[in-house]
Amino acid sequence: MATHNREALERIAVVGNKTNLNLGCTGLSVVPDQIWALTQLSILYISNNQLDFIPPEISVLTNLTYLDVCTEEEKRGKEEKRKRGKEEKRKRGKEEKRKRGKEE
Repeated sequence: MATHNREALERIAVVGNKTNLNLGCTGLSVVPDQIWALTQLSILYISNNQLDFIPPEISVLTNLTYLDVCTEEEKRGKEEKRKRGKEEKRKRGKEEKRKRGKEE
């Protein structure tokens, strides 16, 4: 059963000629058909919902330059990966300095 959260539909109704729309965390299981009429959108946030897929109708949003569909879990995973990468780079730097110190 598709979920069209009332809050999401209200946000769509008041978008007017704005170019940004945030439907994040609104409990959607499908992208509401009302979005396809908002061809001026350049930024669309639909993250942290229960979406299984993005329908091909997204192609009618020809001004869309940014689409956020991540879940919080995915964002946390990316942040953790970035932090681990920084920590490993820092450790490698320390190890290289230590090796250079022994060579001199």
